[in-house]
Amino acid sequence: FLLRRLRPGELRALALGSRTIEASEAERIGLVDQVAAEGLLEAALRRQLERLLRSSPEAIAATKRYLDRLDPLPLERRVDEARRALESWLARPGASVGPRMFADGFAPPWFHKWRGRV
Repeated sequence: FLLRRLRPGELRALALGSRTIEASEAERIGLVDQVAAEGLLEAALRRQLERLLRSSPEAIAATKRYLDRLDPLPLERRVDEARRALESWLARPGASVGPRMFADGFAPPWFHKWRGRV
């Protein structure tokens, strides 16, 4: 995971230097995706969860598989893989359900409003 997130020199310096870093530095070097200001963590987490819960579980799983396959490929093969993945996804039964329901003003069947507590 760390080899994919950090440049080799940054990873080496952090691992060998045994130093702590501030959240802003972790965000700057790509170790974390988002930093929340003090007191705003719960609101930031809630927004992220709401975004995730608006996506189809199948679409999330397919995207993860796609990105894992894409990672080691050279650029020209990534374009071919992207085309194949999109064609495959669009050919699936029900692929148009979410976009159609959204266009008609309805929530797709997988959407749940998150009412949990952080």
